[in-house]
Formats: sequence, structure tokens, C-alpha cells
Amino acid sequence: MTEQRQALSRLETARREQTPQALARLAIVGLFIVLWGCLWVARIPMPLPFLAVLAAEAVFFVAYLRVVKLLDSEGMIRAAHYFMLAAEILFHTTIVYFLGGITWLGSFAYVFGLIFTNTFLDLRRGFFYTAGAAASFVALALLDGTGTIPHYVFLDQDSLRYSDPRFVATTIIGGVGVFFSTYLWINWVGHQIRRERDSAIDVQEKLERAHLAVERVNAHLEERVRTVPPRSSRRTARSA
Repeated sequence: MTEQRQALSRLETARREQTPQALARLAIVGLFIVLWGCLWVARIPMPLPFLAVLAAEAVFFVAYLRVVKLLDSEGMIRAAHYFMLAAEILFHTTIVYFLGGITWLGSFAYVFGLIFTNTFLDLRRGFFYTAGAAASFVALALLDGTGTIPHYVFLDQDSLRYSDPRFVATTIIGGVGVFFSTYLWINWVGHQIRRERDSAIDVQEKLERAHLAVERVNAHLEERVRTVPPRSSRRTARSA
């Protein structure tokens, strides 16, 4: 019984950890959708495909929140979390493309994911997420710069500036540098948060074990009280 209750407690903790991560991302997506609308009203429209990607991302995170509540094991929640991170990299890479390929504006799409993810992941898993984002960004830059995929123009650019090797190289180096700088800084901050969280979880588990121990002692005492005859009965037996 004790192990089962502890497993349920860990499962609920794993579910609760996913909620703020998904809600934070959903809030940022919502803010960008509002920004798109404000700029459209101001006659400074951002790309329509950008809005479509934001809407798809919002639907994904709403669905993710609902699905996580239905999963009944820590392993399934962990797998869903990794799937969410991979999907996020895909969404952000698509956003970068529609915000002008390898121009500086688009790369900000990755930064929010790097901040939120590295706050909650340890150093090793955060490294793999950051490496995945960096690899996606580099791949897009090379595909776009070499003309393998058509360049999507957002805002006017100098002729073929996006394919200039110097521009591509500095963008890749600068982008990857920002990604891993964010990874190192946020992971340090996240380490402090995780340490406090783990301490709180450890205290909660100790309190749960102490509560169960008290319940067992009480049950044992109640059983002894029920089996011991009343004093009047003992006096009658002695008189006899």
C-alpha cells in the first residue's frame, strides 16, 4: 500500500511539472498571436503563414495539456515530454523560415523554448535539446542559403544577401553561440530551482511515510484495545 501511494504521488508530481511548462509556452504563443493582430490593424502585417504556425502550435499545447492528464505512468509522461520538445523545435524552425529564413528576427523563436526547457531539464538533457535546436537552425540556414529550399522573403532585403557565405557563416556562429549561452545560463538557474523542488518533494515523501507509520501504530493500538477485556470483566474473573 505504501509503495502504491508513493507511486501515485510521483505520478501526480510528474503531471504537475508538465502543466507550467505547457502553459508558459501557450502564453507566449498567445502573445505573438495578439501581436500579429495588432500589427495587422496597424497595417504592418507579419506573414500569414507565421500566424498559421502559431495557431497550430497553440492547438498542440492545448491538446498536450489534456493528454498528459490521461497518461497513467511516469514513463509515458516522460515520452510525451520529449515528443513535445521535438515538436517545439519543429514549430520554431518553421517560424524562423517564415520570418525571413536566416535573418536575425526569426531566430528569436528558439529563445523562448531554450529558456523554458533548460529551466526544467538537467544539464545533459538540456544539452540535447539545445543541440537539436542549433542543428535545426544550422540546417535551415544552409538549405536556405544554398537555394535548396526557396527563400521566403519577409521585409525587403538586399539582393541575395541571405546567400552570401559571410552572412550565412556569421548568422550560424552567432545563432549557435546565443543558443548555448542561453542553455548554460538558464540551466544554472534551473539547477537552483530543481534543487529546491527536489528538497520539497523529499520532505513531502518523508511526511507521507511518517503519516503512514502513525496510521499503522494507531491501527495496532486499536486492535490491542479491542482484544483486551474491560477491567470489570477481569475483576469478575478474579472473584470467581
